[in-house]
Amino acid sequence: ELTAIRILAGIPGFPRDAFRLDRFAFAYRFEPGTEIGKAAKGSLTPAFFEELESLVAKMHGRGIAHLDIRAAKNILVLEEGNPFIVDFQSHAPFHGLPRFLRKLLVDIDRSGVYKHWARCSPDGLGAERAALLDRMNRLRRFWILKGYLGIRPK
Repeated sequence: ELTAIRILAGIPGFPRDAFRLDRFAFAYRFEPGTEIGKAAKGSLTPAFFEELESLVAKMHGRGIAHLDIRAAKNILVLEEGNPFIVDFQSHAPFHGLPRFLRKLLVDIDRSGVYKHWARCSPDGLGAERAALLDRMNRLRRFWILKGYLGIRPK
């Protein structure tokens, strides 16, 4: 997790100033915000999701897939209204992987963005994004990793 945060250093929207506390813990600068799922209804516009989509693309540009963007607790809406991504515990570096696998990891992250977009501002999602979300939702039923300790996600 610390490695991913360090790779993303300098990109606004990701944790800053990460450092190791000891062998088992690290910390980074606190950013006040609200989980995306707890944001005021109607407050998240298509522009917010376009910014989130761009932020995820920048992360992919550094060779990192988050893999848990579907979880609302991992996306914050900062006080200024910008998206902020946390919790890189499930991340995967993908440079050097076969192209089809890199595309799958990227699409997993993108579909997480589109899941939240469809719930919060469906009119701005568009047909192409909705099609990717639908395709990835169909593929999810074959995913063998269902949360921690065999707990199935809702």
